[in-house]
Amino acid sequence: RGAAELEPLVRFLGDYVRENFAEEQRLMEFCFYPALGEHLEEHQRFEAEYGALAGELARTGATYGLARRLVALLVDWLDTHLATTDREFGAFLARHLGRRTVKPSA
Repeated sequence: RGAAELEPLVRFLGDYVRENFAEEQRLMEFCFYPALGEHLEEHQRFEAEYGALAGELARTGATYGLARRLVALLVDWLDTHLATTDREFGAFLARHLGRRTVKPSA
């Protein structure tokens, strides 16, 4: 049953990552985030690793080893990127928004 669920999960993850990364990039560009380049490099590395796993899934089908490598990729991403890099961007964004007066649109 796990093998049948891996394909939809990988598809969902790919869509989510693309949308999330694009939105995050737009926000970083809007705020002139000074670490934009380094942040995007991390996104590109993740996308490359994810793409390799998704490609393997398409070629070979779901395997236990593939599922383990996918979980390892996600755990590493949560542990390193989200807990560190995204947190730094969040702090920058909070400081950035704190300096601006936001007026509601009419």
